[in-house]
Amino acid sequence: DLNIPVIPLDAFWDAIDAQGGALHFSQDSVADYDQFSQELQMIGSTDQFEYVGGLFYFDDTSKYQRTSNALVPLAPLGETRYKMTTEAWAAYGQTTWTPGWLDDRLSFTAGLRYTEEDKDINWNNAAQISALRPPVPPAEASDNKSFDNVSGSFTVAYQATDEINTYVRYGNGYRSGGFNGEAFNSAPFEEETIDQYEIGAKSELWDGRLRINGALYTYTYDDLQVSTIETVNGTPTSNIDNAGKAERWGGELEVLVAPVDDLVVGLSYAYIHGDFDEFPDLCGTNVPITCLKGTDFAERGASPDNQFNLYADYI
Repeated sequence: DLNIPVIPLDAFWDAIDAQGGALHFSQDSVADYDQFSQELQMIGSTDQFEYVGGLFYFDDTSKYQRTSNALVPLAPLGETRYKMTTEAWAAYGQTTWTPGWLDDRLSFTAGLRYTEEDKDINWNNAAQISALRPPVPPAEASDNKSFDNVSGSFTVAYQATDEINTYVRYGNGYRSGGFNGEAFNSAPFEEETIDQYEIGAKSELWDGRLRINGALYTYTYDDLQVSTIETVNGTPTSNIDNAGKAERWGGELEVLVAPVDDLVVGLSYAYIHGDFDEFPDLCGTNVPITCLKGTDFAERGASPDNQFNLYADYI
């Protein structure tokens, strides 16, 4: 036997009126964002050193409120609200040393940065009311997460001639984690790190009228942050998740030439290769649960394998 609740007709229409009538789809959202940053920097040089050092502070507050419903009055009506705050500071320094070797053509550059970040979130969803089911009470939750990182870079540059400079570089970087406000009381996503190796050359030839730059590089990501589409409480939303490991490698070539006065012709080519070594599996909601292996369907997006540009600029 089916246990179908009997809803008095007058109560049903009263509930529809309380929601503002019957709607196919409605959405109303309000966002508020404030940020503050301050930086103190010191720059200087000596006969053999050029240096920069500094302190950096940042904080922000974001508030969001959204009412988004489909098939009113069949679907419930309610508000999604959350507030996120960030407080971060960093200390950094970089120096270039030219020891005088090889007629002052060799230089070494090293940089280091330390970062700390504290992030907080508070979810405060309003009660959900519906004409066809009992109201869902309001829900509130909060969470916080701290991140810290030490990152740096090291470059060896050699001025092969007065017109040609070559270099080898290693660097690593960091992107802090955070929270997905749309996903109520969800776990935070973790920070992303990257290691980069690059070798290249830059040149100014033909009395400065011809520029040729080229580089080969490779990137290795750990806990790469990617945007995914998920369904939260029946509503599709975009979230940030950690994909895992990914590798990229490629090269770039740029040629600029001024054959006559007031005319610059440019040509550039870029190649990139690589995909995900790890990616979260995509699992359904049926029982038994079935999943698709993430590395079977995940592909690098937003960057084509080959990119070619040719242009002219006449002043």
